[in-house]
Amino acid sequence: MASGTKVLLVEDNLDLLDIIHQFLDAYGFVVVPAKDGQQAVELFATEQPDIVLSDVLLPRVNGFQVCEKVKNSARPVPVVLMSALYKTYNLQQEAKTKYGADEYLIKPLNLVDVAKLLCRLLGIERPQHVAPEPPPAASEPPAAPPALPALDPVTAEPAPTGQWRDFPKSGELADSPPEQLLAYAYTIRATGKLKTTAGKAVRTLYIKRGVPVFATSNVAGETFTELLVEDGRIARDELNRAVQAAKERGTTVGKLLVEGGVIGADELTTYLLGEVNRRLGAALDLRNGLFSFEADESWLAQISRPETEVFDMVYQTIVKHANEPFLDARFADRRDRVVAKNEVNLPLAGHIQWLESHLEAFAFIDGDLTVAEIIAESGQSDSVVHQLLYTLELFDVIRFR
Repeated sequence: MASGTKVLLVEDNLDLLDIIHQFLDAYGFVVVPAKDGQQAVELFATEQPDIVLSDVLLPRVNGFQVCEKVKNSARPVPVVLMSALYKTYNLQQEAKTKYGADEYLIKPLNLVDVAKLLCRLLGIERPQHVAPEPPPAASEPPAAPPALPALDPVTAEPAPTGQWRDFPKSGELADSPPEQLLAYAYTIRATGKLKTTAGKAVRTLYIKRGVPVFATSNVAGETFTELLVEDGRIARDELNRAVQAAKERGTTVGKLLVEGGVIGADELTTYLLGEVNRRLGAALDLRNGLFSFEADESWLAQISRPETEVFDMVYQTIVKHANEPFLDARFADRRDRVVAKNEVNLPLAGHIQWLESHLEAFAFIDGDLTVAEIIAESGQSDSVVHQLLYTLELFDVIRFR
């Protein structure tokens, strides 16, 4: 086994084992896979991993027993347990107090968070032999791997060698759905303001190096104060009084609510991010209307907010809105083309809370099977596989050849 930061991965669902294995490998870990608890115990002794990530419900020897054996060994390394069935708080605590687990995760997993957790438990920032991350924005986009041509994420056709199209300045959302616009913005690391107009609703997404970090909207229901009312944190009449008081004092409603003890400062930050996500989600839901994009960096110094989970939001939009006729038309002439992963962007898949059906199909993208063969081999419907491929191709995680 190669040297490096080694994780023993124990999972009896072979599709899920493959997905987690590929992601952790792309993140920089050396992964030792085990499909049951007995094999895990044997590999722990021979491979000497630095950390163990194990499912609980395993054949032969369960995850609790694996954890117990590791903790009672001469090398009691950190152990992270995970389960989709055993979710109760008492069981999670028992896993830690009785069996010595360092953490207990509930599936489905956010693979980025899992990787960061493993690093934290090991006291490192990243594993040794880290796979390269996408390079920062530059005048020219990153070159595609030599064996595969760069693809235009919007049209899924080969882009001109060594260059990408400029972000479209304006158009109709019926022709360029929001998920395509946001994915394309990410692919070319665009910075600027993407404006959507549908009837009287106007939203502006502020995009920094391809990722939305802020959003404005003239829709009354898309404010953080509306979220506070919906969550029962403040009554409508109390909010109205706070809004009036803020106007009279020349301050913000958020600051006033914090000073009045209605919410904490950390809660305000959470609700403000929720406001951005609601506006972003509303923009993604649009199927008709107009858009315009302005390349602009003047606002960067004024807006410094957490990045949104745009990858998962685009995926949820596709699951919700990408209908069969649209997807069938998109992949009609590519059913006989081989699908291969773009290893550079593969870690992006870890930001998405995949449905199990999509995860199962993902395992069959191996660089040898065509679209039609992935559908046949995975046992998933055309629609499921098309949704998966549509999501992955938008962020250049896969290539067709």
